[in-house]
Amino acid sequence: MTQGSAQSQTPSSAPKPVALKETIMTPDGQVVQITTKPAPTPKGMPSLPVNAKTRKRHSQTVAALLNSDDLVKDQVNGFVNFIREHAVVGLAVGFIIGTQAQTVIKQLVTSFIDPVIQLLFGGVQLSERKVTLHLFTNQADFAYGAMIYAFINLFAVLVTIYILIKLFKLDKLDKPNS
Repeated sequence: MTQGSAQSQTPSSAPKPVALKETIMTPDGQVVQITTKPAPTPKGMPSLPVNAKTRKRHSQTVAALLNSDDLVKDQVNGFVNFIREHAVVGLAVGFIIGTQAQTVIKQLVTSFIDPVIQLLFGGVQLSERKVTLHLFTNQADFAYGAMIYAFINLFAVLVTIYILIKLFKLDKLDKPNS
């Protein structure tokens, strides 16, 4: 008996991907030729063909990279328009003025209202008044004076803002003239 010769079998190989050559024109009129070589395919993995969608995405990416100055300008202009349209600067100015007004009013309450209450109701400042309750061996302090102080402060801020709005007629800025 004779043995048949063993034939070496080669695995069917997929067609090798071809380099992609593309010519594009930049916005300033320069003609640029781009050659893209596909990444090597690992053994046993089929290579993916380059289709029209991939070419389009590739050319858009290259065009965006070539026009990066315009892209940055567009982004900055978009940010500036956002700030203008949503009145972010006015909001920031209002926040800063409100914070400073709160500081002034808090000092007003501390300097004038708190001493008047201290004179009328005894020797302890309003913000330091508290009640201590005992339950078995535990005790808890309830700082009711600090809460009243916070309400007085809030009320003073609201009254001051209302007076400023009415004094400078700021409530009539947004209303259309009839």
